[in-house]
Amino acid sequence: MCPLIEPNRYETEWVSNSASHAQNLDAYDDLKAAVRNGDNLDHYGVPTATVNAVMKLVDYSQPLL
Repeated sequence: MCPLIEPNRYETEWVSNSASHAQNLDAYDDLKAAVRNGDNLDHYGVPTATVNAVMKLVDYSQPLL
């Protein structure tokens, strides 16, 4: 078995108080607006929801490839 974990984005506070922000570059304004306009919090993952699944893989009795 070879598990593949591909969680979606997580809803965390990193974009607010725990992130460092670089100087804004106007060349990226259109891209940033498109990302913001397509953002849907219903599509974000919940960090605590994946903990048990990942820990089951870590503690699996047979080595995983």
